[in-house]
Amino acid sequence: MILSASTTAVHGAGHTVAYRRLFPEKLMYGVAIVFDDEQGWVGWSSNGYEYDHATAEAEFDAYGCAGYAAVLIAGYSEDEAAAGCGNDFSRVHGDLAVAKVKAIDLMRRPENVKAVNRIADAAIPGGWRWVGLFSVD
Repeated sequence: MILSASTTAVHGAGHTVAYRRLFPEKLMYGVAIVFDDEQGWVGWSSNGYEYDHATAEAEFDAYGCAGYAAVLIAGYSEDEAAAGCGNDFSRVHGDLAVAKVKAIDLMRRPENVKAVNRIADAAIPGGWRWVGLFSVD
């Protein structure tokens, strides 16, 4: 499935918001989406995070599923939410179903829905777009 600009932006925004909520002390660079001739819209949520065993596994796993959860909360289908999540899901260290539930619970909070919408709206590109983020509030 080729991802649309809107689902890609919501997905990236979901990772960005989850990262800031779960790891407030870690550096966040921003989110970008770009059109790729082979893949359609692709995105990145760029940060300075590296997994280590000292970090709570459940938080890392919820962050990994946050793009998926944000797309679901935005009203897209399960298939649309899961499209493009193979790499995200492969990084989950614990139970994927549990991680999805934790991510959905995080992303449905009103302040997070608002932040995802604001970031996704700013990231919808006209070619290539980088949205630097210092605050998700």
